[in-house]
Amino acid sequence: MKKLLLACLIVFACARPQAALELWPHYWMVPFDRGQTRPDSAASEITIRVTPGEYEPAAFAVRSPADVQVTVSLADLPADWFTLEHASGRTDSTALNRLLPVEGPVTVKAAETAFFWLTVRPPADTPAGSYKGKVVVETGSGRSELPVACEVLPFTLAESAILDGAFMFLIDLPPGWYQDMKEHGFDAIQFFTWEYAIVQREQDRSAWPWDPVPVKIKREGDRLALDFTTMDAIMGRIVEAGMKGPVVFSLGNDHHLFYECCLAEAFGLKVDSLPSNQGRIIWGPKISKELDRLFVEGLEQLRDHWKEKAYPQELVLLIYDEPTERLLDRCKNRYDLIKSFWPEVRIYGVVMNRRDWAESMLDQMDIIVTNGGFEENGDLARSSGKDFWVYGGVRDQHDGRYQMGLLPWKNRASGSFFWMYNYWQYDPDGCAVYMHPGDPNRIVHSPAWEAMREGHDDLRYIATAEMLIAKADPDKQEPARRRLEALRRSLGWGRARGGRRMEGASYETRAELYALTDKVRSEVIEIITGLL
Repeated sequence: MKKLLLACLIVFACARPQAALELWPHYWMVPFDRGQTRPDSAASEITIRVTPGEYEPAAFAVRSPADVQVTVSLADLPADWFTLEHASGRTDSTALNRLLPVEGPVTVKAAETAFFWLTVRPPADTPAGSYKGKVVVETGSGRSELPVACEVLPFTLAESAILDGAFMFLIDLPPGWYQDMKEHGFDAIQFFTWEYAIVQREQDRSAWPWDPVPVKIKREGDRLALDFTTMDAIMGRIVEAGMKGPVVFSLGNDHHLFYECCLAEAFGLKVDSLPSNQGRIIWGPKISKELDRLFVEGLEQLRDHWKEKAYPQELVLLIYDEPTERLLDRCKNRYDLIKSFWPEVRIYGVVMNRRDWAESMLDQMDIIVTNGGFEENGDLARSSGKDFWVYGGVRDQHDGRYQMGLLPWKNRASGSFFWMYNYWQYDPDGCAVYMHPGDPNRIVHSPAWEAMREGHDDLRYIATAEMLIAKADPDKQEPARRRLEALRRSLGWGRARGGRRMEGASYETRAELYALTDKVRSEVIEIITGLL
């Protein structure tokens, strides 16, 4: 009897249908959370609005009561419009911030939400209209479907005059990485040219073959000779990618004088801690006639080489990053020295977030670069005839999109830079891109990196509206101009951040906050279509 009962239980268990797979749209601006369950507000379909030739993201979530292998595909829409990725983390306990290509079945763990990222790009000649399709998720026992509605808008996007730039560590990138940067709207880069001189002792670089030292400092007798071989190869990729520049060479930060340390080490000058305000440590050589000679010779070689190669990108120098608390006097000394032999080069001045710091640096920079105090520092830049850029850190989709789009537009900045593109050894979960775990030459995007492209596209939508306003009949021109300006003024001066402060808030609360940028874009689309 017991055997018969056991057999019946086994048959009953096998006959029970597996619990249905849950599948729902996830608002791509909300960071991924493995514990996220289907929200009550979940939509019934994925909706996408895109212009011909534009990239536009969407996301969806899959949850299962048991471990299951799923095959994910798209149906009823052109296959060449879409790429499909799934969110992964560095470890099982770290953030889902790596978007890996879907190249086969994906494991969905029991009671743990898996997220998938969809990028649509209809060809540039796609007619305007509504296109329907569906996401199909299949398991060994069945399938689930999620409708996709894609609206292709009746216009293409203009380019924005506001530049987006990336603060980088390693710049000798594998083939295709600079093309990827350009596709994400990035034309400018900034990097510490000789930073590797100290961090090579902190990071194992055996996983990839490219050269971490773009410009090599050599001593030939008493003469300084710079080797630009690697830099020229890198610039070839930047030029090929169509990046407009500028390219910012950074000579040191607020506590380590990288360029001068390398010069000193090559020529036997002493490198030691230097006195500074508030007891803060600065590592570098003392100013001397010999150091000045080498400092000038190296930068003269850089200047002449850049001109000889006729690189189309502007070369900009950053003397010391954020020098206001420690290096103000020395930075002024170096600024005057550079201008004595290279008056046309622009100097990038990082003033942090206070107007008084910016005022203290007006005599040693040509571009005010600030990570706060945007309104007052922007006013100072305009009144003093300086260019004005903004910068800051990016951790998630919301930070990335706002900082690379609406933030510089709101503050009338001509550029926005972000920290950080690829400082993998410094913050392995806070970068924009990563190396593929199976092939270090392949690039892996983060959701924040994809969001930064959307920020740049926000600028392109605005540029399109501005272009149409300039061409519009007078009866339409002024109302549209006022509407766009009112939209700009409605934004806060700051970053309008909320990502880290919103941890633990409901999905609906976070989605409502993060929808600000989408609301602005929708308003701009209305302005554009009203002028067409």
